[in-house]
Amino acid sequence: MKNILGLDLGTNSIGWALIQQDFENKEGKILGMGSRIIPMGTDKQDYEKGVGITKNADRRTKRTIRKMNKRYKLRRNKLIYILHELGILPEQFQFANGIPEANKIQNLELLPIKKGTLQLDSLAHYALRAKAVNESVELKELGKILYSFNQLRGYSGGNSDDDTKKKMEDDSDNENEVVKKYEVFNQKVTIQKVEHSETKFQGRGKNKGQEFNKFDVIVSFDEEELEGETELQNLKEKEGQEEELEIRIRRNKKGETTSVVFALPQKTNWRKQMEKTEEDLKQGNLYVSQLILRDLEQNKWTKIRNRVFLRNRYQAEFDAVWETQSKKHDILKNCPKTTIEKIANYLFPGTSESQKQLREAAIKGGLKYIIKEQVIYYQRTLKSQEELISNCQFEKDKKVLANSHPLFQEFRCWDQINRMYITSKQEVWNEKKKRNVLQYTDRFLTNDEKQKIYEKLQTQKQLGFSEVAKIVNLKNDKTEYLNGLNVKSKLKGCDTQITIKKILGEHFETLFKRDTNIVEKIWKAIYDNANNGSEYDPNSLKVSSIKDILESLNEETTTELALKFAQTIKFPRKYASLSAKAIQNILPLMQLNPSNISDKIKTKFENIKNLVETGEIVNDIDNNLEDYVISFVQNNTGAINKGGLMYAFASSLV
Repeated sequence: MKNILGLDLGTNSIGWALIQQDFENKEGKILGMGSRIIPMGTDKQDYEKGVGITKNADRRTKRTIRKMNKRYKLRRNKLIYILHELGILPEQFQFANGIPEANKIQNLELLPIKKGTLQLDSLAHYALRAKAVNESVELKELGKILYSFNQLRGYSGGNSDDDTKKKMEDDSDNENEVVKKYEVFNQKVTIQKVEHSETKFQGRGKNKGQEFNKFDVIVSFDEEELEGETELQNLKEKEGQEEELEIRIRRNKKGETTSVVFALPQKTNWRKQMEKTEEDLKQGNLYVSQLILRDLEQNKWTKIRNRVFLRNRYQAEFDAVWETQSKKHDILKNCPKTTIEKIANYLFPGTSESQKQLREAAIKGGLKYIIKEQVIYYQRTLKSQEELISNCQFEKDKKVLANSHPLFQEFRCWDQINRMYITSKQEVWNEKKKRNVLQYTDRFLTNDEKQKIYEKLQTQKQLGFSEVAKIVNLKNDKTEYLNGLNVKSKLKGCDTQITIKKILGEHFETLFKRDTNIVEKIWKAIYDNANNGSEYDPNSLKVSSIKDILESLNEETTTELALKFAQTIKFPRKYASLSAKAIQNILPLMQLNPSNISDKIKTKFENIKNLVETGEIVNDIDNNLEDYVISFVQNNTGAINKGGLMYAFASSLV
């Protein structure tokens, strides 16, 4: 008799059984068994979908929260110290252990507010702030207002959430991209055609129990048409008009689209709410406190806690309050120099160069500068990460280009075009084998075919296999094969140029005539200043850098276009393996009909051509040429003048 313990160890369960087995008599019995299930809840579902969060990401999120909270408390303590020194700290603020040493300001501790102390409710608080914009208030009341400014500073710009930004196409060079089985995105489309569908659906909510018809819809965007269905009953009235819709696309394992559904975009998005609030502020010519006060007076239950305002709106209100109050309270505009120096030395007590610069700026700037720029709205500048960008594989002292750079995308176009060639097969009689055998021959694309594909890539972000096959007249009888492009893959167009031209619209031709590098300049302004200020503030560096490039247009148009660029374009931080200098050296050989080719490169090509024709080594050129290079040279003896060389061949010549 033997006792055997059996275990079944799964990812979220453990099973066990203890049996007694007599192998001689072939008898046995179960002594005990059981299982333990480890509940995973939604984590298991997320894991199976592939959207589970890693432990590092979870730790990073919590660390970021702790870091931001620490910085907020540091700003708060600095402001409390300044208000205390000026004698305008509200009475309910009482220190537990007095003012700490200058380099230990984080230890400043307040006592709990005493019971029975009168506190302002939301309505009274915003009424006080709104009053301070146009009328004078007491210094203690001003202290409450300044403290509230520090609590909510507003959205400063730079956030690039996937659900709020229209992202550029992924510039990964991987041809076999993973197909998204389910994709949801918001898109402004033109409604072309709406027709009744035979499919019906049951109403929900108030319309529960009623039956409605679905509609077949055809929309267009980015010069492409998309056909699908919708449950929306009012789209028929909007034929020929532009409308923002949520598009839901479902695909099968082969990547083929199985269904497209159009719906209304979700309006719970914080950015959409912020844009609506911004519109209300502009139309009413109001400050933040005035808008919130108006809403509270209309409905005291109005939700104000999670409303997002732009930081420049809070700053504008700060300026208005300060200007009004400084007319009555002389200390605000004529604060004694000794007080300012004392505050500056306390806030920035360090001996480093940066602390010294901050002290000097504080003393020079004055009280308003310290409170506004160095405390409440202080924003740490991001450290440059340029050293992390790789160096070029050919020009070792040069940094590689971003994938979204117009020059790289021009290079990518020709790289994709030139790597394609057609292999055909046919049966021929083999005298030696005394039977028919398959013979394979290569046919390279003509310059006309390459030019047609190139022109398509200048206006389309993607070009599918079927479209390329039509251009190159590929036979569909399985006797010809297109090398260099997978059936499921697509050629990538110059999406940066296409997007910029689309936003410029009718102004592109005018700007291009004045400056042929206009696209690259706009790209650089957007790319370099992605995190420099708010995309909604015309005076931020993010927007003003684009306005400077478009200054030849009128002021209103310039501002409108600059804001549109800043708000709608976010270039991914992905990089190629080549620098601008390397591409500028290689690209002429890859383009059609190159000019100014050096004699040295022409000599190299002639030597290689001679080697291919004779099979001999000329001028010490290696004879380990790839088959496609030999075939290309045999079929394109004048390629050095016609251009269209493959990247590997062109780079080796350079």
